[in-house]
Amino acid sequence: MIYRSPHACIFALQLVREQYGELSERVCGCLIKRGAQTLMELARGVGLPGSQLREALLLLIQHNCVNAYLQVNEATLRSAESSQCVYEAAPAAILQSLRKPRFLVYIRDQGGELAEMIIESLLEHGRLRMEQLVAQAAAKQAQGSAEEVRSEVTGKMMSLVQSRFVERAPPASLPLPLKAPITAKTKSKTAQAEQDNVAAQRLAPHAKYDKDRFRLPIDMFEYQDTGTVQEPSAGRKRTFSEAENEEDDSVATILWRVNTDEFNRRFRHARCVELVKEKMDAQSAVVVECMLAVGRLSETSVDQAQSRTMTVTEVSSQMEKRQRESPDPEVATINAPSLLRDMCQDPLEFVMFVGDTAYGANYCVNMERMLDVIKLKETECVIRERFGVVALRIFRLLFQRHQLEQKQIADMVMSPIKDTRELLYKLLQAGYVSMQEIAKTQDHAPTRTFYLWRVDYDQSTTRLAAELYKAAANIRTRNAAELIKEKDVLEMLDNNPEGLTQKHRSRLERIKQLTEVMDASLLRLDELIAVFNDY
Repeated sequence: MIYRSPHACIFALQLVREQYGELSERVCGCLIKRGAQTLMELARGVGLPGSQLREALLLLIQHNCVNAYLQVNEATLRSAESSQCVYEAAPAAILQSLRKPRFLVYIRDQGGELAEMIIESLLEHGRLRMEQLVAQAAAKQAQGSAEEVRSEVTGKMMSLVQSRFVERAPPASLPLPLKAPITAKTKSKTAQAEQDNVAAQRLAPHAKYDKDRFRLPIDMFEYQDTGTVQEPSAGRKRTFSEAENEEDDSVATILWRVNTDEFNRRFRHARCVELVKEKMDAQSAVVVECMLAVGRLSETSVDQAQSRTMTVTEVSSQMEKRQRESPDPEVATINAPSLLRDMCQDPLEFVMFVGDTAYGANYCVNMERMLDVIKLKETECVIRERFGVVALRIFRLLFQRHQLEQKQIADMVMSPIKDTRELLYKLLQAGYVSMQEIAKTQDHAPTRTFYLWRVDYDQSTTRLAAELYKAAANIRTRNAAELIKEKDVLEMLDNNPEGLTQKHRSRLERIKQLTEVMDASLLRLDELIAVFNDY
């Protein structure tokens, strides 16, 4: 996975150090390096006192940087059945912290200032209960009584959960997820059936959690009206079976967190709509946007290849709903059936015809094809910026013709063979092209050997995806170094602004410009990281 690449792990640890301190970085680094570990194994690997280790672990779990699982050891002849917690780093969740400003801007546009306040509190504190969210909102809002604030926050929270922007935090009683074994041996039917049975038992709690992620507790409406909650049983520890009962599933016991997958799904859909608008027209983009909105709740993962199949009636109904919410004269003139037929015949294959049913023709959106076009476009932009226009022509030529010799490439791109050779080896060193050697004789003499150049698209996108994390880490390191360099001027600005000279003001202007440029570059890199790693 890209999240486990060296550059991604280094960047994740850098984010942990900046936000939560060096102790948390040591704990997270040990988990990333050694995989899932128990508390005892982690204590040996990190070398921290027990109290500091527990505090760092609780902080990382609170902010969704580490996942906690329950490992049950079966009973043997020498020992009884036992259980212990296992901790595993979540670099994918850590890297999402770079996208927090985009989350807040999007939710403010979609849900208003109150929704932004709720999401901001959850992003700041990681996991919160409903009462804590209400307290956070009451502290930030100066107007309104406590009952009004509670009712507004609870209503908006229910809307966010139903829209899947907020989800329940996973319980620590889930078993460690199964990983596919890497083996070439063929197992017998009995062994395979036993392995499938064990996998089904391990996946059952995860399936139950996925089912309940966006379910509202039974006393949510009562809490909105009266502010009363069902308190958990005091004086004793709850068992796992009791925690599964709906009677104990109350507002007071549920922890909520931000569902970053839903934000990434919305960003992915918006990027697909922009591509359709660029390659086709605005009316086609509106139709694709409505199709994605119809199938959004049916998507099980962010990187799903295709949307669910839908009829023309469903698409037209979604367009009418969109027209009622935000009237647009151009949308009212769109003929959805005609546009869908035209898009199915387009060579770009963004929309596919699935078949005819009793309810009419069925269509689906080919999001995988759209993301391939977007990735190719961004890869070409990177090559043009780093190596020039001639290198871009070479890359496009090899991508279309698959394999060519060096002389053929030089003739087709109309470039001197010496310059072509230099650019080819630069692209080879960067990982955007590859070379295959075909020798006529066994001695592999260069004069009797063919050298074929080609583009390995998967390899180039994987290499670029890893390099994006390296570039983001370099920008944040440079930004921190510049702030340390101008630390004395920044302290003087806070403590004694009247004592600033013209030289100090020029230094402040310089650091301000550098920070703005690096922040803009980091936002652009985050968009590319999302395209190559999350979408």
